[in-house]
Amino acid sequence: MAAIPCVVDHGMDTKIHAYGYDQCVTVCVCKEPFKKPSLPLLLLLLFKIYSSSPPENPFWRRRVKEMKMNKSYQHCRMLKLPRFPLHCSVLLMLFTIFSTPSQAFDYADALSKSLLYFEAQRSGRLPYNQRVSWRHHSGLTDGLEQGVDLVGGYYDAGDHVKFGLPMAFTVTMLSWGVIEFGQQIELAGEMEHALEAIKWGADYFSKAHTRPNVLWAEVGDGDTDHYCWQRPEDMTTSRRGYKIDEKNPGSDLAGETAAAMAAASIVFRKINSHYSHLLLQHAQELFEFGDKYRGKYDTSVGVVKNYYESVSGFMDELLWAALWLYKATDNEDYLKYVIDKAHCFGGIGWAITEFSWDVKYAGLQIIASKVLIDSNADKDAANNGEVVDFRGNPVDKTRTGGWFAAGRILGSELSERIVVMGISVNLVTYLVGDLHLSSSKSANCVSNFMGSLNLLGLLGGFLADAKLGRYLTVAISASICALGVTFLTLTTSLHSMRPPPCSDPRKQQCIEASSGQLAMLYISLYTIALGGGGIKSNVSGFGSDQFDNSDPKEEKAMVYFFNRFYFCISMGSLFAVTVLVYIQDNVGRGWGYGISAGTMIIALTVLLSGTPLYRYKKPQGSPLTIVYRVIFLALKKRSLPLPSKPNMLNGFYNSKVPHTEKFRWVEKAAILDDFAIANDNQNNPWIVSTVSEVEEVKMVLKLIPIWCTCILFWTVYSQMNTFSVEQGTFMNRKIGTFEVPSGSMPFFLFSSILLFTSLNERVFVPLARKITGQTQGIASLQRVGAGLIFSVVGMVVSGIVEKQRRESFVVHNKIISAFWLVPQFFLVGAGEAFAYVGQLEFFIREAPERMKSMSTGLFLATLSMGYFVSSLLVSIVNTVNGSWLRSNLNRAKLENFYWMLAVMGMINFLVFLIVARRHQYKIQHYNSSNGQLVELPCWKDDKLDLKEIKFDIEAKEVAG
Repeated sequence: MAAIPCVVDHGMDTKIHAYGYDQCVTVCVCKEPFKKPSLPLLLLLLFKIYSSSPPENPFWRRRVKEMKMNKSYQHCRMLKLPRFPLHCSVLLMLFTIFSTPSQAFDYADALSKSLLYFEAQRSGRLPYNQRVSWRHHSGLTDGLEQGVDLVGGYYDAGDHVKFGLPMAFTVTMLSWGVIEFGQQIELAGEMEHALEAIKWGADYFSKAHTRPNVLWAEVGDGDTDHYCWQRPEDMTTSRRGYKIDEKNPGSDLAGETAAAMAAASIVFRKINSHYSHLLLQHAQELFEFGDKYRGKYDTSVGVVKNYYESVSGFMDELLWAALWLYKATDNEDYLKYVIDKAHCFGGIGWAITEFSWDVKYAGLQIIASKVLIDSNADKDAANNGEVVDFRGNPVDKTRTGGWFAAGRILGSELSERIVVMGISVNLVTYLVGDLHLSSSKSANCVSNFMGSLNLLGLLGGFLADAKLGRYLTVAISASICALGVTFLTLTTSLHSMRPPPCSDPRKQQCIEASSGQLAMLYISLYTIALGGGGIKSNVSGFGSDQFDNSDPKEEKAMVYFFNRFYFCISMGSLFAVTVLVYIQDNVGRGWGYGISAGTMIIALTVLLSGTPLYRYKKPQGSPLTIVYRVIFLALKKRSLPLPSKPNMLNGFYNSKVPHTEKFRWVEKAAILDDFAIANDNQNNPWIVSTVSEVEEVKMVLKLIPIWCTCILFWTVYSQMNTFSVEQGTFMNRKIGTFEVPSGSMPFFLFSSILLFTSLNERVFVPLARKITGQTQGIASLQRVGAGLIFSVVGMVVSGIVEKQRRESFVVHNKIISAFWLVPQFFLVGAGEAFAYVGQLEFFIREAPERMKSMSTGLFLATLSMGYFVSSLLVSIVNTVNGSWLRSNLNRAKLENFYWMLAVMGMINFLVFLIVARRHQYKIQHYNSSNGQLVELPCWKDDKLDLKEIKFDIEAKEVAG
């Protein structure tokens, strides 16, 4: 059998093994200061390693015999190497120089051999694709004595000991290499091997970290290992495990392992997000453990002191871990931790003369400098272009923004609510009573108006993000809205804009409004919709722009801004459904709409007067453009085959969004075709997308099923502004001598919304937190589901009330009280309290980070489609069965329409359950690298409960 060499470098110890001839020859173990070897001895050593047969040299045989007779490492003094981590590279370099002086360096080959080395160092059950074929399974009982699974990891320095500190540093450095030079490693064809090397170590640390404050630090010990020369497959030495915990801390080991897991999580973020989340969770727990329970690893685990004694202490490892966690999470708390302890970085003396498993200061300073430079660049970009005053200069916080500016902006939203609600809740009575339209046509008119209003909100958001900015969009939209309400005031005031009154008291002979009269009405309504949509989609964002998130005082003030913002919405709606509706019915439509127009004009004047006081964010581009561009390119390149590996897609290694396997067809947008390569168009977004953009669009597409099932709720909700209001006109609305306007009945809808919103925050959510143990109480989709159920019950009750109302009038000639409508308003209002919050929270949380502004648009789109679906259903029902929705509700069968909506709502709810059950929240963490949930073992006193878990060492697959 020919000798097969293995050069091993894993820390301060170095061995060179030559396996063959039924013996293991240990050539060198460095335990003493460096002494330069003679050139003949070095050549002899290298010849032994790289030759297929042993040299016929008496000196060599004598040394081998001596080592076989006395196995103490003290007798192995052939070669002493320096204590720095590159000495194997030095050996390889010397061999290259001596053997092939004229040959150029092949760095790809060096990279390949370096990664091959890690496969030779593997401990545990080796995978099927193991390239070092003379290595076999070993260390399969590691941890069994202590009742833990410590199979896997790497042997140290060619020994059979698994030291945690140098192994963790190795994983950190491997990960750093992939992060910084991933593209070059991929071009060399070694990315798969690099990832396997990282994962092999990370898998071991995942198992060694058995509890938040427990980390198994070592398996075996150097003394017994160095006294016995064996193959790892045949070793009989002690495999005792050593751990650090709260009583025996090791902050340096915990910190370095946290850094390793955080760095590895960045590597796998693009490839396997579930595995990345698992590694990051370990990293965060290990950092907290090391920081809270401080101490040196070699003090708690005494057997390591002769081999890996810490000179630098543990502070450098904790800072090192905090920086890697910041890079992995963007959590400013980790960066603050580093900055607050900057005095621990070391200066220009001893601290930066070494970078090794022990001393991290050099690497720490490099990463910290890069992080802070990038952070300052981002802040400069924000100050130089993103947030400015009205002259385009950097903002002066003492003169701009704050409550004095935000208060003026709230007036725009208050006016928008007064205008929109004042029109929508009472418009159906005007259409039926004054314009003599049918009930179905009137309902569709209101539904189409509200649907257009919300749909045009998407247009307003797009214009603000892409070109105009929020201020200009709000100001222009408010002007358009004021113009529309003025037109509506004139339209409803002029007698020529209305048909003559009905000649028959029973309204059997009425002239419907002409097309010209309706045209003026529609122009007014859709002008209002255009302006209102622009206000709705931008006013809250423009208000929040007046506060600086980085300033604690202003951040607190911004919370109050949103509270007052919702208060303005509520007060505007209540004012509209009470005061304005009463004025419209009892004083005149012109007066009611005129007040709305005056309110909007005043709000616009106040808004414009604050122009010098505002802070302005320049438009950064609309996320809708990204969605359109990616889908356009994916369809354009649909004939191209997908690459065999996703890392061949454009921008794979620069992506901060993990790659996923769903919607693979969208990935074609990121294919670098011949045209893009030939014309160097990799940076042209209209030629080729990046993986980040593709994955963000995938995240949006993943929301579509939930989005579709939310539409029908708003279809039900629209009935509260149409048919339910018209029902009130056929019922007794008197309270004593005062008659409640039919258009004011939605007052009970808004009261229910406010009541259940308060109950949600004060009763339901705290109770749910206790039951579920979740911070948010119940998940956003559970809120949506509750809202859907309320809407179904609301439609059932609506049908029952309408059937009772109609039968009482037709059979008994009795008009029942309009307050029988309160239950349906109450139920649907309760549904909105759940569904509105749930949907908005869901879209905000689940939308891509760069597309947060799109989340409001997705939500508004469900409202819009709900109103349009209502209009479509009314038209279909009228076509199929005209008796359900006649102009005179006393002769119609409106209850059948309500019950149809209830059945559709129930079917929609069942579909929602299926879709919601399959949906994976962005923040869900999985406990295995393949994305399947696994049950974690039960630990008792830091040991595995063998009664609950069958610990089959032989069957355990370390490689996952």
